[in-house]
Amino acid sequence: MTNSNSPKISLKTYNSFQLDVSAPCIFEFDHVDALKRQIEKNGSDFILLGGGSNVLLLGDLDVPVFINRIKGTRVTSSDDKNVYITVGAGENWSDFVEYSVANNFWGLENLALIPGTVGAAPVQNIGAYGVEVESCFFSATLLDRYSCQEIIVTKQDCNFGYRESRFKSQWKDQYVILDVTFQLSRTAKPTLEYPGLKDFFSADQPIISQRAIFDRVCFLRNSKLPDPRRLPNVGSFFKNPVVQKPTFVELKEKFPNIASFAFGDDFKIAAGWLIDQAGWRGKCLNTVGMHEHQALVMVNHGGAVPNDVRALYEEIQHDVLKQYGIFLEVEPTIFPTLKV
Repeated sequence: MTNSNSPKISLKTYNSFQLDVSAPCIFEFDHVDALKRQIEKNGSDFILLGGGSNVLLLGDLDVPVFINRIKGTRVTSSDDKNVYITVGAGENWSDFVEYSVANNFWGLENLALIPGTVGAAPVQNIGAYGVEVESCFFSATLLDRYSCQEIIVTKQDCNFGYRESRFKSQWKDQYVILDVTFQLSRTAKPTLEYPGLKDFFSADQPIISQRAIFDRVCFLRNSKLPDPRRLPNVGSFFKNPVVQKPTFVELKEKFPNIASFAFGDDFKIAAGWLIDQAGWRGKCLNTVGMHEHQALVMVNHGGAVPNDVRALYEEIQHDVLKQYGIFLEVEPTIFPTLKV
């Protein structure tokens, strides 16, 4: 484990937007015992990061940063229908999805190439192409950072919602995710309702392979989304707003081409469409801007600073609210202990 006592340590390489903010110290742990020792030594007040791909660090931190590097992927049980796989929270999410596809374990193929770690996946209830991680989540092992006791929680405990969970709300300052167990299917269960998949796979195909779905998702993501290793970003910057039917009907009358899709009894409006129509696609504010090919993604063109990030997303929120009456909620987590 790494322990640095330097007064200021840059977090630029620990967040995918590459904001050059600092923390008083950084601890990397690869086992729960190492984590417990650091809590006993330094206390329970710290910020936890995994891959740093869905966070905005909008200022220098005044508390330690703990980096979860717990690894390991193992089949813990199985039956004729399902296989249960327990994965260390520090494992790379995309690598785990590829592992599941290579072993013909169905359920996660639509979530290919999402950056970040396994431990971060249920926090945000990550989703793409019609699938959310909730659908395959079975349980997780947590460490209470105050008592240093381990507990196991199930799907029913987690209150999953659209880009939400108890990990992100009530539990965010109490528990550290150590591992996650997924329930995957041994039989084919393709989810193809999302545009780009539905249009590609014809309805009369007798067999659609899991690898084909995985490859198509990878193609779609690579064609639309910038690689954060080449152009720093945090993926989708805003949540797709959900509106009730009366509001949707009113919006549809005013804007017949509005991009939307049903979401239970409500409707999701494509945030990228709203941002694009408001004139922000490809537009920059100093060194930050919305991507030229995907208006939903904010990118760092080099040397971005927190104030520019905040100024840009607040201007976009203002314009979309003014034009459409919809407030766009920022999707990545912004830590509350930041200095402005």
